[in-house]
Amino acid sequence: MSGVDSGAGEDVAALHRRIAKLERINAALMSQVERTMDQRGSAYSLFQTAITLEGQVRSRTEELTALMRSLERSNQALTAAKEEAERANRSKTRFLA
Repeated sequence: MSGVDSGAGEDVAALHRRIAKLERINAALMSQVERTMDQRGSAYSLFQTAITLEGQVRSRTEELTALMRSLERSNQALTAAKEEAERANRSKTRFLA
């Protein structure tokens, strides 16, 4: 029965080698899946960050546009006041002359 035992021993050794090989393959595949998930997680995180930044840029652009309009109105008022002052100065000069 030692021939049967040695055959069974070889089968068990072959199974152990096959199990070890399958475990290495499984570990490599799991590592690849984890890297892929990390990359997707990073991509999702970058996407979320981009959306947040886009909202902030839009908000700041609106603020700057409103400030620019206010500045334009102030400049128009200053130009009108300057023109009025120049007219008053010319009138004074003609009066004094």
